Amino acid sequence: MGDPHDEPERSSPASSRESRSPKASESRRPAMDRETDAAAKVGDSQKSPHPGPKALKEIRVAGKGLRKPVTWLVGIIITALITGVVGQVTDGWFSSHRHADIGEGPTQVRLMQPFSATGKLLPPYKVNSIAHGGSCINSYESSDPDALRCFSSNEVADPCWSYTTRVVCLGSPWDADALSIINPTITAKPRQSIGPVPWALEIKNPNNSQQFLDCGFAGGTAAEIVAGLRANWDCFRQGQENPRGFAGYALGTPKTKTSQWTVFYAPKNSSQALEAKIIIAWR
Repeated sequence: MGDPHDEPERSSPASSRESRSPKASESRRPAMDRETDAAAKVGDSQKSPHPGPKALKEIRVAGKGLRKPVTWLVGIIITALITGVVGQVTDGWFSSHRHADIGEGPTQVRLMQPFSATGKLLPPYKVNSIAHGGSCINSYESSDPDALRCFSSNEVADPCWSYTTRVVCLGSPWDADALSIINPTITAKPRQSIGPVPWALEIKNPNNSQQFLDCGFAGGTAAEIVAGLRANWDCFRQGQENPRGFAGYALGTPKTKTSQWTVFYAPKNSSQALEAKIIIAWR
């Protein structure tokens, strides 16, 4: 490449005649000015399209200045996304923390419907055992008018729910294992459950405001009697529905005249029964 300041080649006679044409506005300019302009044009045409070292240095400095706020912004976005996903995993999508979004408001009353519209058993419930035949009557342990009490293969299961020729029975709302009974004879009267009280309760321990208890209906005739009230529910620390997690009894019938239901609770080995708030009642 030539030096941009070298003298340009002289124009041909034809171009000289064109420059003297009346149409050319440059014809009256001195020859030295025209040569200086031509040299500048040649110099511009021969400049490299790539920036020089000094320009590159300036670009790098500017890039470093922009990189910090951009990196900071990207970090905030990623952190927000991760926090949202973790929050959903711990309190939403996969959580079994049933009272996480429940404060001191009205008691939640829940109805059980283990089947989908097409007869599929809905999660989290799954069939753990199967029986055939037997019979079903109205439930004794649930106030759900559609609930059943079934007898099959030496099993007594209550409450149960039917779909066409199939019945599914659950031990408690928080126990995912279900008994499936195929083709039982159902003699129950439609929508006339015998059970006068909810099937299960979630209550707040009156001795510990941070502790919630799962209370499942105590069937049979050998239930405890406390202050003249039947111990209708056995209460366990959540996640410990076994003898080691047993905490006490919920007694009698819930008080339902206000939006926040209550029930008497007798802690294990205690001489007193205290009124406890009912967070959730399953019919």
